[in-house]
Amino acid sequence: MQRIGCFHTQQVSAAMKLCLTTSVIACCCLQMLSLRAEATPDSDTFFENHVRPILAQHCWECHGPKKAESSLSLDSRAAILVGGDSGPAIVPGKPAESLLIRAIKHVGDLQMPPEGQLSPTEIVALSDWVTAGAPWPGSAITETLAIRAGRITDADREFWSLQPLNPQEAPKSRSSNWAWNSIDSFLESRQQTAGVTPNPDCSREKLLRRVTLDLTGLLPTIEELDSFLADESSTAFETVVERLLASTAYGERWGRHWLDLVRYADTSGVTSDHPVPQAALYRDYVINSFNQDKPYDQFLREQLAGDLLAAKQVDSPEVYSALVTATGYTAISRRFGFEPNDDQHLTIQDTLDNIGQVMLGLSIGCARCHDHKFDPITAKDYYGLYGFFASTQYPYAGAEYDPKPHGFHPLPVPAEVARHQQVFDAKLAELEHQIAETVAVKKQLDSAKLPTKDQDEQLATLEHKRTMLRDAGAFPVAYAVQDGTPQNARVQRRGEPNKLGDEVPRRFLEVLGGETLPPEHGWRAATFDQPVQLLPDVEYTISVNINSTYASSRDTDLAPFPDGSATYRRGVFGNPGHFPAERYQTSYFIDPVLQTTGGPQQQWLYAEQKPIHLKQSDGRAYELGTVFTVSEPTVLLGLRYWKSSGEGGRHTGRLWDSAGQPIAEVRFTDDQGSGRLALA
Repeated sequence: MQRIGCFHTQQVSAAMKLCLTTSVIACCCLQMLSLRAEATPDSDTFFENHVRPILAQHCWECHGPKKAESSLSLDSRAAILVGGDSGPAIVPGKPAESLLIRAIKHVGDLQMPPEGQLSPTEIVALSDWVTAGAPWPGSAITETLAIRAGRITDADREFWSLQPLNPQEAPKSRSSNWAWNSIDSFLESRQQTAGVTPNPDCSREKLLRRVTLDLTGLLPTIEELDSFLADESSTAFETVVERLLASTAYGERWGRHWLDLVRYADTSGVTSDHPVPQAALYRDYVINSFNQDKPYDQFLREQLAGDLLAAKQVDSPEVYSALVTATGYTAISRRFGFEPNDDQHLTIQDTLDNIGQVMLGLSIGCARCHDHKFDPITAKDYYGLYGFFASTQYPYAGAEYDPKPHGFHPLPVPAEVARHQQVFDAKLAELEHQIAETVAVKKQLDSAKLPTKDQDEQLATLEHKRTMLRDAGAFPVAYAVQDGTPQNARVQRRGEPNKLGDEVPRRFLEVLGGETLPPEHGWRAATFDQPVQLLPDVEYTISVNINSTYASSRDTDLAPFPDGSATYRRGVFGNPGHFPAERYQTSYFIDPVLQTTGGPQQQWLYAEQKPIHLKQSDGRAYELGTVFTVSEPTVLLGLRYWKSSGEGGRHTGRLWDSAGQPIAEVRFTDDQGSGRLALA
């Protein structure tokens, strides 16, 4: 019995152990099943435990909240669906077609993360998540507030602040006594909706005080108050407003607001904050623009490209200098470092920041390092704009280690600059001559041990005059910009100018149209320094150097003159610069620009288009010319040629006589330049 009991006890113990073990296993299985039920790939728990940690650990450093390389962000479902430069990162429900899954499996050229492949468990987790449709906790909210990742969408373009303004009809006033104008009608309508009763009209004294302070920042004088109170006409207030708008104080008061917006200062902004007295010219330009009631679009164009607009105003010196001065807007951009081009990319960023905020109402500076996370602006947008100002020469105001300013824009028209320089050189040479004579006399007196007090004083005076003359310069200058070397910018990776990516053509923001500079092809014209007299029945050749590997030229069909009285192969209308270009089948044209006096019955001059090889063709560059004659004595003012796309380098136009000897030449310039005029 005892043994049986003992055996029974052992059996019971073994049974209990077996039962306990089975129970534990069962509990574990049930718990795992429970967890599996909670953590299916389409659940929030699965995402938080298995997906988000992978993205945070392996992806977000380069494709997360702080950076989006290749325009790809993986920190929201919306961003993942939009994708980056290579397209959407995932196709929900289709892992095999999802770029993200292919990249982490190292299928194809794109292999991520770059430091090494994920573990098999991590790859399976992400694949299961995509198969389940890539759910993201709170995705409805996340997608609404999602950071834009990469490309510009139709929804971006339809955002309310990017839409054109639509005129609104003023509400009809319910009271004919209170509203004076349409603005009052809007105010009255809103007051009535809110149940607000407007205050009674103020006294005429207070009205004058308010409007004078608003428009000029000054108090009215006693005489102005007496005049207003004595004027009992119905136009008394309008008379006051017109007087205030016409006063110089109006421009000073309201121009100050613009100067605040464009971060005006009369110092350079580098560490030494070097003074720039010439910046005051831009300040005065702004004040004068307000006082002239200048249209806003013209105001902006002049500040972005006034120097380029000035080139067409050389006959109006005052207009020319005002337009040059207007580009002080760009010149006053903050400078960095102690050398002229130190950290120029930061100066350009300051320019673009201000253009974006003040002129466009957009913050574009973020896109210097990556696509903007909120506004529809890409890094390529930023460097598309950047190229306009990388092609621009900013003035250098000087710094403590290099105090001499340079690169300021001459204010006189170009023809006057040379005259001013001649006068300056003559004055400086005279002073140098007087200084040399005084020094020579002083040496003689020193050698004779005679007093030199008079010579010392004279020498000090002359050297002071020389210093003053050099400081004044040959002609007045403005703290303004000029065109530099035209160039497109390359993307600066992470905003670092020494880590360059793809080149971006100069263009406007994509969300606002994305217009690029006009095509590279088109007419380029230039005039000779001295017009050339052409004689009848003499065969002349005009040419331009072509830098392509070949030039194409084939004869055109004979085409009738509009009235049927003549035919031509290469017609050049008597009015310089006009002829039916669609008639011609050649890629390169070179035309004479002729002076005519024929009035409305302008004649046609006949020219035969021939490719004239005035230099031996070596497959690189040669001259392409046009042979022509004139039927009466004619003045040749200049030449023009058709620049084909891809045709680079500098071009020179030449006139040759019938013996093949050059008579005159002219250098063509690229009308595009920096492109700021097109941007403006």
